Parts: sequence; structure tokens; C-alpha cells
Amino acid sequence: MQEFQELDDQETQFSEQIGVHSMAKKKQSGELVLGSKMLTEFKKKLRLDYFMLLDLRLWKDMRMCLRKLFISTLIANLSYKRVLGLRFARNYPSVADAFLLRDREFPLSVMLFSVQLLTVPTIATSLVSDYNFFGIMCSVLSSFLLTEQITLPLGDQIRELRLNCERRSFGTRKYYNNFHDLRYIINSDAVRQRIRSEPLLLRQYLDFITIFQGMNPIVRQAGSHVEYESASWVDAFNATLQVAKSGRRFTDAFLVPNDKEDADELAPLQLIRAVMRVIKHLSDWIPPKNEVRDESTPFLQYSQLRVAGVREQEFHTVKTANCGNFSIVKFDVTKQPVSLHHPVHWLLSQLLENVNLLDEKALEHAGWSGGIKAMMSKLQDAESKFTPDDTFLTILDWPIRTMVLLCQIRSGFWVRNGYSVLNQAHHYRDVSLRENTFDTDLYLLQFGFILLDADRLFTSLLDRFSLLPWFSGKPSQSPYDSAQTIYMVEEMLSLLIVFASERSHAANLSLEEKTRREIIQNLSIAPMAHSELAKKITESMSENAKFDQILSEVAKFKAPDGLIDHGTYELKPEYYSDIDPHFWHYTRNNREDVEAELQKIWKKEQEAKGLPAVADDFFIVPKLRRIESGPFVRMGNMLHSRILLQIIFYGLWNVKSSNTVVSDTIVEQVLYLAMMALVDENNDYVSPSSNPDGWDREEYGMPGFVWYASTDGFAVMANELEREHITLLRLLLRIIEDSRLSHLHKRCLWIVNHIEEQGSKEVKHLISAWKEERSIFTANQSGSAEANNNLTEVERKKQAAKDRQAKIMAQFAQAQSNFMSQNEDMYDDDTDSDIDDEDIEVEESSGNGGVAMTEDGELEVQRKFHFPSGTCIVCQEEADSSELYGMLAFIQPSTLLRQTPLDDTTILSDIFSIDKGLDAEVSSEVPSSPSDKSTAGKKYTRPSAIHGFPPQSHKSGLHMSTCSHLMHVKCFETFYLSIEARHAAQSRYKHPENIVRREYLCPLCKALGNTLLPVVWKGKTESYPGVLAGANDEQYKSFMESGIDQLLTQLEKHRHFEPSK
Repeated sequence: MQEFQELDDQETQFSEQIGVHSMAKKKQSGELVLGSKMLTEFKKKLRLDYFMLLDLRLWKDMRMCLRKLFISTLIANLSYKRVLGLRFARNYPSVADAFLLRDREFPLSVMLFSVQLLTVPTIATSLVSDYNFFGIMCSVLSSFLLTEQITLPLGDQIRELRLNCERRSFGTRKYYNNFHDLRYIINSDAVRQRIRSEPLLLRQYLDFITIFQGMNPIVRQAGSHVEYESASWVDAFNATLQVAKSGRRFTDAFLVPNDKEDADELAPLQLIRAVMRVIKHLSDWIPPKNEVRDESTPFLQYSQLRVAGVREQEFHTVKTANCGNFSIVKFDVTKQPVSLHHPVHWLLSQLLENVNLLDEKALEHAGWSGGIKAMMSKLQDAESKFTPDDTFLTILDWPIRTMVLLCQIRSGFWVRNGYSVLNQAHHYRDVSLRENTFDTDLYLLQFGFILLDADRLFTSLLDRFSLLPWFSGKPSQSPYDSAQTIYMVEEMLSLLIVFASERSHAANLSLEEKTRREIIQNLSIAPMAHSELAKKITESMSENAKFDQILSEVAKFKAPDGLIDHGTYELKPEYYSDIDPHFWHYTRNNREDVEAELQKIWKKEQEAKGLPAVADDFFIVPKLRRIESGPFVRMGNMLHSRILLQIIFYGLWNVKSSNTVVSDTIVEQVLYLAMMALVDENNDYVSPSSNPDGWDREEYGMPGFVWYASTDGFAVMANELEREHITLLRLLLRIIEDSRLSHLHKRCLWIVNHIEEQGSKEVKHLISAWKEERSIFTANQSGSAEANNNLTEVERKKQAAKDRQAKIMAQFAQAQSNFMSQNEDMYDDDTDSDIDDEDIEVEESSGNGGVAMTEDGELEVQRKFHFPSGTCIVCQEEADSSELYGMLAFIQPSTLLRQTPLDDTTILSDIFSIDKGLDAEVSSEVPSSPSDKSTAGKKYTRPSAIHGFPPQSHKSGLHMSTCSHLMHVKCFETFYLSIEARHAAQSRYKHPENIVRREYLCPLCKALGNTLLPVVWKGKTESYPGVLAGANDEQYKSFMESGIDQLLTQLEKHRHFEPSK
């Protein structure tokens, strides 16, 4: 009780510090000393207490009889039920200790009576308000998980110990019952009101969930594959599931709907106080350095890893193209420990979801001035080295790291960490956890864009994704390989689109509206059965009483066609306009499927109107929900960020300037971001009256994105030697003029037209002049096409042949240039003795881009055949000429080949009797004889006259098969040594490979092998038609028609059959 009293005094001081005097005065006017009733009850010890305390020592029948007695007498009567609940709370630590640590027949434990007692609102309210039962439950769980025993009070020990997810206490699921007790208590409306008005309850819950903050951290394995994959992440995620559910119930206590008549006027003030308390708790949080270890558990993986706290973070300065320098958190996800578990951040995000209470007018009415942005300045600590913005940016770095980690895992960048990280990334976004983990991370970052400078937050995102060089005109400077870089860019752009377009929380949608939206987006992928749809939606929505009603409104039911079929729900056509291809719960495949469906719908609409439906003309214009009130009314300001403009520019430039196809998805995503900036209405620039000081809208046009797109120049390489600065508008005009990017012309032209409409006079003049030049160019092309139509048929054919030849020559020249630029050092180690005259001749003949002319003037296509190359399946490094590598293979003796015994008439006659060949299926029943008319139409089973193929005719030799997977020789030696070590350590087991025969299993596909086939050959030049250039088709046709018959006739004359011996 003394510990709780000290915490309560600290919370009162905090309320006075931030200016929430009403809550502090209310606390000071309390009638009773905190926990006084609990102290009185502790002094009493009734016979009922002995039954609970000695429950573990009783035999099974006695425990069952006591259960029946309690249910039939005490629980059945409401007055006695309250007494039983009080005694249960009094003995809760002792009962929990017996239940969690020693009880082997826990289904009979008196602990399970909690569901009968704590679900009664009057009992729950009395225990929380008069007996501080909520704090006792949090302390019991904290003590059990940290020390594996129930020790109260923990005191400062809770701040000195760190969770070890490999302890036995984490492996048991008994403690789930204690989490259920927490949720039972919070479900009461009176307890929820108490949570809002009593800061001590928030402090107790914060201290409890902080022990899970940063647990089970992981670090990327860079040099070698992880030796042992611990299963502790499973227990960590099980605990996270329970913590996340309890956190959602706790924050629901602050949810006060607008239409509630008896809404508490202090609710906004209570919410802002809770938000500030959580932020203060996060800024003061320093993870303990001492971890509770279980010495009996071997292979304690990551036991020494620790995630640093907010005050321990360091900052560094990052330069940008047009926005100057920004000071951001210095952190590298690829090298430093990262944890997927941060429940305090989830709690903060869930509190901020109550946007109706965070509106500036609602806060002023409750007595809070300055709005939501004033809370950070009031948390400024004179002793802190961070500014309020620095503190909040550091807090936001945790969800940013989580997003980066998930993207890197899916890209294969963490492949050396094994399957455990893949499973963690999958479960973090699973529907059972998504609502309280992944979704809250996204929303917290959305909130960061309205509290912090958007340019600074965008820079922090680029730095954390390690993509700042890529979006600064230096695409080659990346820690990822080419495929991983493209994947990371696509994932980051997808997140940026979600930040700006996902507005379900920002617009304060009701649960019914969110449910309707989820149903529409899921049914837009494909028709689904009711059960399948319920699995894709969170429990809070699928268990909603109006779920079926909403489903029937937006979808039509298609009855099953047969016995094995099932009914499905299809989205009604009138809801097609509500489909969002960038819905935040879509996977990459879902987005592609939805875009394909939308294109089909658009094509049908175009055909119905009698308009052409060209695939390149289809694109999706963003539809952003307008926000009328709340802290997100200026949410669209992030779309007018100059750093976002830089992201859009270099996303387009890197794809356009690349010699190879990079990714159409990147271009579509950055263009979608640009279109969002043009259609958004929730910003400071859209209103004609909201102009910066001295800004003439008629002269300079619309400020923000439109102005920056036409004035901010970015450095690019015009050619190999010169650099130039061009704007986004100029780049869009170049893309429209590029025939290779014809599928982007329509959406680029849409953006240009909107910039012209909202831009300055200079921009309008520039675009109008460009349009005139383009119209003249189009007219000249039309004239050239008409002139070509006037040519004769022979002239048109000659011209087409020349064009085709020039196009082929250009394609091969480009292919050779790309190959040589990417593999310029492939044969640097070749010596002069390896090059002979033939190689020189080949190089001379193939010098024209892989195309040469023969003596007859015909085109001869040449190419270089290269032997297998790729990635080593062990170290994931490139297998090339820099290090000796080989292909896994299996060599064994084989008699697969055989020679036909020409002296055996029985075998020869059987071979000649096969009319259709061995590739066709032939029945074992054949007609008896075509000439036997008496048996015509009848069948008989032909007895086989062959008693096996003669063994002397088999050709014995070696047969080699391969799975085509590559491995460095050094990696192979290490890999095989590990197999020998495993056989020595596990000699009693039966292994699939035999080391006596030097066998092994491919680590990727498990194919059997016993050798490594080295790849040491150089490429070989192939040409077409090559030796076939002088072929005479007439001679070949004559030989096939008459020459074969002549050869067979000569063979028959010299052929004599002898009886087989």
C-alpha cells in the first residue's frame, strides 16, 4: 500500500506540473486514504480464506466438493457473492502463486472463480476503487514473469530486471488467465470511468506493460547463417497477443462517443493528460541492463542484446537537395538490435485514436489551451538535452524501425537469420494481431506528421530505410542488391501512400463505417464465403452485432450450385466507386488483383459508352476522404513536403534513366503520390484565402506542391560528363515525349494539366508552348504516315525490311552495351595465352552489337553462351569468377543406356511391332490377327515372349544428376564439415545421407548429392544460322523422300539374321 501511495503522489505532482489542476484538486479532496479498506481486510482472516489458501493441499474430490459448495451457496446469492469476491481479492497473490507455480490440477483451482466474480460490475468497481485490486493484479503478473515467483511489492526491482523470453514462466499458458482477469475488470463501465479519472491506474498499467517493451530483440546476421534458431519468439508473441488485447480494452475506457448525452466534460482533459503521461513515460524509459536468465535453458540466443531507450539515442545531420540539413536519430536497422514488441507505443497510438476529444474546440471547452501541439512544449524538461520535437521524433523511431524491419525481412535481407524472423514478420501483420500492432504503428506515424515537420520525418524515413542515396540521384549506393533495392523502394512508397490516404481513424469513422469499408475492400478482391470473409476481418468487426446487416447491404448472396459448392457474397456494383487499390491491409498480390478488377470495370464502362478501351489509357485517380474536424484537418500538408517532391522526382528519374526496366510499380506509386497532392483538400494551400504573406496567387499560382514542382530543381546526369538541374514539371514533359513510357503518358498528362490549371503564369505559358510544339510534331508524323501510304507495295516492303533490320541492330547493340557495362570485369583475370586466333575472329565478327553480316549479305545473329551463375545458397553472395564455385550434383553408376541386340529376332520383331512408339499408351489387349476373319473384332492377351532384356546389351557407365543450385567451394567445405560434425554428435540417429559415400543433402531443396561440379569454363559464342547458312533445302528434301529408302535397301541386302543362342 505504501508503494501505491507513493505512485499516487507522483501522479498528482505530474498533473500539477502540466497544468491539469482540476484532476489534481479532485485527487486531493479524496475522503479516504488510498488502500485503507484493503489494510483493514488484510487483518481479518476468515474460514473462507483458509479454504482458498489451502486449496492446493486438498485432494481432488475435496476440491470438487468445495467448488460445488461455492457455486450453490455463495455465488448464487448476490450479497454473499460480493463477500466471496472481496476474500478472493484479499488472497489473490497467494492463490495466483499456487495456481501459476505449483498446481498440477489447475482446472480445479479456486483461481478460476474469477470469471464468476470479476464479471459482476458492482464487485469489479468495488475492488478497483476501494481495494486497489487493479494494481495488485498488475504486480502479480509482473512479479511472475520477471522473477518466476510472486513477490510483492517489487518496488525498484521492476526497473532493474529485463524479461527473458526463454524462461519457463513464458512457456506456460497459465498466466493467460490473469490477463483475462484484467480484461474482466476493465469491461465494467464504472471501472472505465475510474480509469479516466484516476491517474494511478494508468501509472500502474504503464509500469506493467513496460516490462514487455523491447523484449526479444533481434539483430541481423551479416557474416554467416545463425547456428541455432530459438523458439522463444513464439512465447514472446503469445505474451504480446495478451498484452495487446488488454491494452485495447484499457484505452477503450477513454472512448467517449459524441452522441453520448451524459458525456463527461472533462473527458478531453483526461485524455490529453493520459497522452502526456505516456509520452513522459516513454521519454524517461531506460531499458534495464540486467536480464533474468534461466541457466537451465541452453542456447540463450540474443540474451545480451538490448534496445536503447529514448534518452540514450544519438542524432546526426543529414543533407537534402533543397531543404537544407536535418538532425535525425542515428540508427541502422541492419546492424543494431531491433524489437517488434513495444506495447507502450501501441497504448499511445490507441489513446490518440480518440480524435473527437482532441479537437481544438473540445480541448478549449475542457480548459486546455493551445490544442494538441501544446502538450509537447509542456513536457519540456530543463535537464533534458532534447527539444520536445526531438523527443517525439525519437519516440516515433520505434514504429519506423518496425516498418523497415518488416520490409527487409520480406525482401530477403535477413535470410541468414533463418525462418524465425519470417514467421515473426508474418504474425505481426496477421489478422489476430494486426489491429493492435501493425495498424497502431501506422497511425502513430500518421499522427507524427501533424505534430512534427513533415520534411524532417520524411528524411528520417529515408534514412531508416537506407534509401536516402537512391532518392538523391545515387541509385548505386545501397546496402541492398538490385532486387532488394527495388522491393524496399516499392514498400516504402506504399507506406507513404497509406500515410496520406488511410483516414479511418483520422476521420473518426464509427465501428460500423470501418466494418463496411473492410467488407467492401475484401470483396473487391474476389467473392467470398461468410466464413472466409470473417477470417480476413478483425474480431472487433466480425463479432459486431451489425456485421451481417452491413454485409447484406453491400453484397449480394450467390447460392451454391451443387452439393459440394458453397454460397459466396459478391460486391454490389454501386459500391465499385468505394474500392481503394491502396487499402492499408492489402498485400502486394491483393493490390494487383484489385487493380486488374478495376481495369475490367473501367473497360466495360468504356464499351458501354461506345468509347475505345485502350489499356494504356487506364489509371486510377485518388479519392481522399475529406476531414471536417479534429487534429487531422491539415493532414494533407504532408503531401506538399519538399522532401516528398524529391522522392517523387527521383523515383521517376531513376526509372526513366535506367537502361534496363527497373519497376513500373515505382513509377505508378510516385505518380499516385503526385495526384494525391493535387486532389487533397485537407491542407493549408487549397483555399484561395490561405496564402503565405505577400503571396499573389494570380501571379505565382497555388503554393505548396504545384509551386515546388515547377521551381525546385534537382541535379541529374544529362550525359556521361554533364549535369543539369531540372524540375518535376520538366521531367513529366520528357516522360510524355518518351515513347518507351507510353503507358504512363495519360496519367503524366493528367498531372501536367492540373499543374497548368493551378500554376503560375510562367508555368501556364511553358505548358501551352509545349502543347503547341507537340501538336505540330504530331501533325508532321501524320503527314509522314500519309506519305508512306503513297508508296508502292514493293517500296513499302523494302522500307519495312530496312526498319526491322535497323531495329534489330539497335536492340542487339543495346543488349551488348548493357551486358558489358554490368560485367566489365568478368574476364579481367584471363591471360593472353587463353586467347587464340579463333577468339579474336569471333570478337571481330560480333563487334556489331551481336549482329554480323555474312558474305552473302545476310544477317547472322551471334550471342555468348554462359555457364551457370547466380547466388551461393549458403552465403548468398554472387557466384562469379572472383571465387571458385560449383554446382551440386549426384554421380552414380547406371545402366540406363542399352544397345539393341541385332542378332535376336524375337527382340527385333517386338520392336518393329510397336507402331505408335513408346510415348503413346498402348493397351495390353490387341487383335489376334488382321487376316483372321473368324476372330475379327475379338481380343486376346498377348503372352510376352521376351524374358527380360539381355544384360550383356546394357551399357554401364556413370550418370550425373543435379539440382542446379550453386555453392562456393569454401562454403561447400564448411557445409560438409558441419554434416560430419552432426553425424559424430548424433551417432545414434539414422541420417538421410551416408558420409562413407560422401553424400549430403542440398540445404535448399534436400536433393541427394555426392560431388560438387566446378564451373570453370568460359562462355561459348553461338551464331545463327552459322553452319546452316549454306544448307540446301532441296537436297535435304530429296534425301528425305528417296535417299533413306535407298539406304534401307542396301542394308537389307547385307543383313542376315541368325538364331539367338
